[in-house]
Amino acid sequence: MAALVKASRKGIIALYNKVVGGVEEGAASDVGRAYGGVIRAEKGKLVETLAKSVVQIAWAEAKGAADRLSFDEHRRYEIPIQQDYIKRLPRSVRTHIQRSVYTYNAQVDVHVFVDGKLIMGVECKAYAENAMLKRILVDYTLLTNMHAGLVCTLFQLESQLGGDYSSPSARATMGSRSAHTIMSYSLTWICIS
Repeated sequence: MAALVKASRKGIIALYNKVVGGVEEGAASDVGRAYGGVIRAEKGKLVETLAKSVVQIAWAEAKGAADRLSFDEHRRYEIPIQQDYIKRLPRSVRTHIQRSVYTYNAQVDVHVFVDGKLIMGVECKAYAENAMLKRILVDYTLLTNMHAGLVCTLFQLESQLGGDYSSPSARATMGSRSAHTIMSYSLTWICIS
C-alpha cells in the first residue's frame, strides 16, 4: 500500500478515498475471511501509510533532507525489569527472577528516525477509544524511559475518545474530560484525528 501514496496532501486524499471506498466491497467478496477482519486489516494498513505520509510531508515542509528521515515499523525495544521492583519482592521470587533476564518488548506501529535516532513513535488506529489510549500510554511510558524526548503520537481515522475529537471541521478541538485526564499522565503526547 505504501507504493500507492505519493507523500502529498492530494496523494493522501486519493489513497483514503480508494481504500475506504472499496474496502466494504472487497470484504464482502472475500469468503475466506471474516468481513470485519478484512475491513480492520485494510483500514489498519491505510492508517499506517497515511501516518508515514504525513510525517514525510511535514519533514519536507520543514526543509529536512529526505535521506535523514527513516521509518521502522518492525523494531521492538526490550524494556528491562526495574531493579527497585525486584528488591521489594519476597526473597524466593527475587531469587527466581534474578536467574533469568526479564524484559518487555515495546513497539508502536511506526518508529520515526532522524539521522538514525528514534525521535517519534506513532501508534496508528482506525478506531480509537479510551481503553486503547490507556494501553498506548503504557507502551509510550516504557519507551520514553529509554528514549528521552521521544514524541509520542496517536494517529487515528475514527475517534470514540469522547468530546469533539470526531469533529474535523472544528476550528479548535477541545477533546474530552476522560481523554485529557488519561493523556495528562504522559510526558510528551500528541493526538491527531
